[in-house]
Formats: sequence, structure tokens, C-alpha cells
Amino acid sequence: DGYAVVFFAEGGTNKWSLGKLSGASDAFSIYDESNSRAVMQIAANNTVTFNLNNIATADFTIETSGNSNMFRVDSSQDNIGIGANPSSDVERLHVTGLGTDDMVRIESTDAGSASAPDIAFYRSSASPAANDFIGRVDFRGKDSAGADLNYGVIAGQITDPTNTSEDGAVIIKAAVNGDTNLTQPNATFKASGTTFNEGGLSGLDFLVKGDN
Repeated sequence: DGYAVVFFAEGGTNKWSLGKLSGASDAFSIYDESNSRAVMQIAANNTVTFNLNNIATADFTIETSGNSNMFRVDSSQDNIGIGANPSSDVERLHVTGLGTDDMVRIESTDAGSASAPDIAFYRSSASPAANDFIGRVDFRGKDSAGADLNYGVIAGQITDPTNTSEDGAVIIKAAVNGDTNLTQPNATFKASGTTFNEGGLSGLDFLVKGDN
């Protein structure tokens, strides 16, 4: 049918092939003959696909002069690491750095008055309900025993999802004796007002200072 393939063999056995395979709809492929799978394919519309057969061990890695995992797609974990292998407990994106410069910079060069750049934490639920948490930022570090702890948390919450009368809350919590339970926040900002020490924790005072 007019297809052409270059085979790479070892000991008389085809190991890899390069070219247009039979029945591949004019796609150009790098094909693993030993395991009968396309490692990479360029379709007729110029779409490039890696790991066409969804193999769990077929990761995709981009190396730089100083990092062997500058960009890594972990096929078995369905997640991406930038700067290192992604951790298995990260759902999609894990960014790792070594220095103290900006880890991530989101920049807009727009000269208008509209807000930009923006970051949206979007909870696209089909059944939003009161008291649903819809996103949070955790300020996480190690304790003296090497365990992870959220020393500070900022969270968003739905208090009323009713159309045209929606209300929300922003909750701020700092760790107190190792506790970061959001039911006992330092401050809660709602449409009805602002509450400090909503959980009534002992020793969590409210202090306003002047200039002396």
C-alpha cells in the first residue's frame, strides 16, 4: 500500500522500526518491534503522540545540562514532574527546585486596566453544596522530627450555592500545637462578617498594635 519502513535488527530479529507502518493512516512512527508498540507517532495532521499504546513503563523525559529530569511525564502515575521525578501522591504536576529564586512566575505584559495575570482555583462540581471547600493553599514544611506539617492554610468555601444569592467564605488557619483543623480557624471572612478565633481556642488572642 505504498508504506516504507526502516528496520533495526539484532541477531536477525527486528528490534525497532522507523517509517510509515501498514494501516497507520499515513502516520510516521517510531515502533518498538520487540513489544509491538508505537513509542512515537506523527499523524498526517502533524499531531505528535508519545506512548501511543498507553504503556505504564513508557515515561517521557527532557534533560538539560544540569538536570536529568527537567521535565518528566510518569506514565504509571499519570502525572508530570518539573525538576525531578514527580511524587506518587501528587495528582498532576510536581515542581521541584534547589534555590530561593521564584519557583514559578506567571507574567502578563498587558497594558490595560483589567486584572492580569490571574490564578483560578476552580471546583467544577455538578452538585455544589453549602460548606464545600473549593480550594486551599497549604504552607507546608518539616517539623523537628522530619514530618510534614501545614503551618498555615488559606481555604475557600461555599456557604450558599443558591443561584443569584451565592455566598462564600475565606478561611485562614495557622498551626496551633500541631493542629491545622479548619473547623477552628484563626479568621473567617464571610458575607455576614469577619470572625476571629471561631473555634474558641484558648490562648488565641486578638491584638491590635499602634506605632509605639
